[in-house]
Amino acid sequence: MRTGCGSAELPGGRERARGIGEVLPQDVGPGGGRADGGRVGNGHDRAWPPEPPAARTGHPRLMSGAREGLAHVLRHPVLRAGLGCATTVNFFTFLTGTGLLVLFADRNLGLSPGLIGSVFGLGAVGGLLGAVGAPTISRLIGVGRSIVVGAVLFPAPLALVWAAQGPVWVRAGVLAAACALSSFGVMLFDVNLNSVQVGATPDALRSRVAGAYTTVNYGIRPLGALAGGGLATAIGLRGTLTVAAVGGALSVLWLLPSPIPRTRTLQTATPAAKTAATTA
Repeated sequence: MRTGCGSAELPGGRERARGIGEVLPQDVGPGGGRADGGRVGNGHDRAWPPEPPAARTGHPRLMSGAREGLAHVLRHPVLRAGLGCATTVNFFTFLTGTGLLVLFADRNLGLSPGLIGSVFGLGAVGGLLGAVGAPTISRLIGVGRSIVVGAVLFPAPLALVWAAQGPVWVRAGVLAAACALSSFGVMLFDVNLNSVQVGATPDALRSRVAGAYTTVNYGIRPLGALAGGGLATAIGLRGTLTVAAVGGALSVLWLLPSPIPRTRTLQTATPAAKTAATTA
């Protein structure tokens, strides 16, 4: 068949320019049918066999794929340590989240709403610097050490917030510095850990591993938020910030016995080898 703009070659060598939905008189048979066995219609009835329906993926296949992805994560020392660390740090940082931090800045630090917004805006600059600087830092100290530093630097600055004292500008400055350091740390952690995760996952398992990883890592966050509300009611905002900072920083214990701290550079070879990096 020759294809062109409004042109098609018919069986038997006849060729004629046709518009969409146009039918030639000689094609029409008795009863509105087509002489070649098709039907005349509004373009939905076709003279050629319809395409077979796409195969559907059933529920059992979905569940088996999810189990396979989670099993690979739990067997792989790098993916298992990364998931444990990320899940733990997310649980503890979501104890406070943005809500309790704003409440603490208002009630305990005595900052005005406009000043709180400005402080959080300044703190977000740390995230931008962390995202831009993560590749350079990983080249200087190694990918694995960058992940370790980020895992501690992300939650630890929360301890600075409750210790803020002095004039308003000092309290606001301490809060801005804590937010900037935390944002910098989470970018340093995420950029490098995601790179290692991608390198450690075979192509055939990529979607299943990502689905299992995301389900566990994101699924813990609402539980952390609920626990944070109950904890703040029980021990107060300062105590909750302390628990979040200490507990989040201890998430690094997942990484220390794993191959991640010894990872220097990302491996450029295929991930089918189930390894993410060359170790120093």
